Amino acid sequence: MGAVHYKVIRGIEYAYDVRSYWSKEEKKNKKETTYLGRVIDKKNGIYEKTRGKAAIRKQSEKLILNFGDTYCIYQAFSKTEYFNVLSNVFKEKLDTLMCLVCYRIIRDSAMRYAANWFEGNYARILFKKTDIASQRISDFLKILGDEGLQRNFFSAYLSLLANKSVGTLIDSTGLPNEIDFPLNAWGHHDNSTESETRLLYVVDRNTGMPVYFRYMPGNIVDVSTLSNTIAEMKQFGINTDFAIVDAGYYSENNVKALYDAKVNFLTRLPSNRKLFKYLITQYSEDLEKSENVVIYGERVLFVRRVPVDLFGKPGFAYVVFDPKRYADESRKYLIAAKEDKKSDSDIDDCLKFKGKLVFITSFKVTEPEIIPLYYTRQSVENIFGIMKNDLEILPLRVHSVETFRGYLLLNFIALLVRLSLQHQLDMKYTVEDVIYSTHNLMCKVYDTQIIVQELTKKCSDIFKLLHIEVVNSLGV
Repeated sequence: MGAVHYKVIRGIEYAYDVRSYWSKEEKKNKKETTYLGRVIDKKNGIYEKTRGKAAIRKQSEKLILNFGDTYCIYQAFSKTEYFNVLSNVFKEKLDTLMCLVCYRIIRDSAMRYAANWFEGNYARILFKKTDIASQRISDFLKILGDEGLQRNFFSAYLSLLANKSVGTLIDSTGLPNEIDFPLNAWGHHDNSTESETRLLYVVDRNTGMPVYFRYMPGNIVDVSTLSNTIAEMKQFGINTDFAIVDAGYYSENNVKALYDAKVNFLTRLPSNRKLFKYLITQYSEDLEKSENVVIYGERVLFVRRVPVDLFGKPGFAYVVFDPKRYADESRKYLIAAKEDKKSDSDIDDCLKFKGKLVFITSFKVTEPEIIPLYYTRQSVENIFGIMKNDLEILPLRVHSVETFRGYLLLNFIALLVRLSLQHQLDMKYTVEDVIYSTHNLMCKVYDTQIIVQELTKKCSDIFKLLHIEVVNSLGV
């Protein structure tokens, strides 16, 4: 019987073949040890029979590269079920995809600088089949933009959730741009008008992970997209049994469609609706009672639940008064109203709506549950923030529908990788901590091997938390 044993001496790992045998002379089990050499590639059993520093002197030093950031991201993600999906869908394109994903996460620069980053990063060795010259990136984004490839990706990715009931968050954001293509149009949002494309994201309420995305011209209003989104997800086997949606989705068609699909929903009632004004006028006067108090963090709110008719369907309204919000809103309003010399009656009529919110649901929850339940939709806002700030999705620099679709898919996958890493960090570190801490972990590249430099304590803690082994040397 034999087995390979390893021993680290002064930071260098050596391999030995240790075999057990029965000694007839001594009538007992004995061991015979054979030196195999310095470990070059443990996984493939490659060793070099030159001891210590002589092995290093024998080879010439070729490069010094940033090692830790790409190595950490790749190793952490490769352990997830999502990595298997990417491997099966993208096959020979996986190297280029993962290289660009790592670049999107590590750097906040434009895609045209990816080749410069690639030259000085371990990615050039890890992703050998990658060609990311500027024109090649554009060609690759067109490949990612192929509708058949995207269907294959989402079919495989969403199969992880298939036949499960998923509570989802659905919201959209504008992507301002000056691109001359059919997906661009003038859209009006947040009291401004811009030439933009709308990007809609579906997020799993329980995990905070992205589920799906859609895009449409900027002049298509939010209320017309919800039913189609749920229908498309159903085609992939995703049963949406609960949706928290933005106020922009509140419309008769959407409400009825959600009831017909038996999807429970929660949304904020827009303040310009007649129902909003009726509920505030009818129930806000006696709202400030101790029986209506709800504590949310350090905020004290008053909440009252009342049954309502939602376009012929039974629902519930939650009338909310936020004293802090009232103080802020009324102060700003009163200063402006007095400067505009508005009448006292007009001011009083307007003040009764300040600091008030109304939430609408198709199902009954308790008053203390409604506030934290609605604010879980901040997960979507966080995702949009990561995409626009950390992943630098804006400004858009693409010039065809195919490239645009590919760019959105690349960012979706980069977001998936980033959030899966964040989940593995278990709130002990942020992704930014990981990137900045591991960025300065360098490696020296020789003819046939890579020597990883010494780890800092924080670097070592991060790798340990992620269950990633960093060996002293790797094969090229």
